[in-house]
Amino acid sequence: MGRALDALLDTAPPALRDRADAPRLIAGSQGVRRPSSRLLGAGAGPAAAAFLRSLAAALRGAGAADAIPLASLPPGDRRAVLDLLGEGEVRIEIAPGPVLAVESVMPGVWRIRDAAGGPVRIEAGEVPAVLREALARCPAAPPAGGRPDTAFAEEVARLAAGFAPGAAGRVLAPDPAAMPALAAWLGEGPVRATVLGYGGVEVSATRSRHLWRLRHHDARGGAARDTIEVGDIPEALRAAPQDMADSAERLEEVVKAFAR
Repeated sequence: MGRALDALLDTAPPALRDRADAPRLIAGSQGVRRPSSRLLGAGAGPAAAAFLRSLAAALRGAGAADAIPLASLPPGDRRAVLDLLGEGEVRIEIAPGPVLAVESVMPGVWRIRDAAGGPVRIEAGEVPAVLREALARCPAAPPAGGRPDTAFAEEVARLAAGFAPGAAGRVLAPDPAAMPALAAWLGEGPVRATVLGYGGVEVSATRSRHLWRLRHHDARGGAARDTIEVGDIPEALRAAPQDMADSAERLEEVVKAFAR
């Protein structure tokens, strides 16, 4: 089912629980996504195998995304690598530029290209480095002006101001009628993404790097839930450590099969 977040629990902060416009907190879950079972196709040579070996090693590393050179590969090897990696469930557009990052069928492996053109580059990591760079240019706090006079907006501002990097995120579900005013207050940030799966999820950064809007769709593509997430980059966009380990293992298997 990909990375679609499942709403399982509705609660409210004690200080706001009795107010009519109090926010509802939602606990989400993320499923493990298995890598593709593809093999290197015709045209692949030793350079493609070496590239995949480096990619697997980067996936097993910790920390920020690692860029792996692709343009230097011979054309046949480059095509074979891109065909193997394919396109997965997550597409992220990052301003300025914009830059388009598409996760491959191997979670944690990203195909990145500037909208103006240029060669595709490959990164291994939880999210593309350019995404974190764009967010770092955004303020942590939401805009001081234009905040709706509601308990929900008050709680959003409080949680964003107190969020510490690395802490667990909070997903809040406002009254649908309140969302236009909240969206106008929070504004649009540098990141817009779509995540396929059960209906899919649209993920948008706001002007605050700790506030996100997630629009969930049902299996028919209709709107199912519109939420605000307070925290770091939403799990819907991040490759889980286990997923990246599985991708590294699969790439190593591909290399071994190629060497036989």
